Amino acid sequence: MWTNRREFRKKIREKQREMYSLVKNKGLNDPDVYNKSCEIDCLIVEYMKRYNCFISTTLFNNYYN
Repeated sequence: MWTNRREFRKKIREKQREMYSLVKNKGLNDPDVYNKSCEIDCLIVEYMKRYNCFISTTLFNNYYN
């Protein structure tokens, strides 16, 4: 899977950008947007468990970049 925190966060941000693009093109109520959101949720939970990170601000310092 991912070898370090940086790669893990990079993957989460990549999935977020994919979701933003889906929202822009399909709207919030599209099933693809929901599925992508669920995928991101799973990644975040896995990250938090793996790195004992329970404060989201440390996970996404540059949330919109």
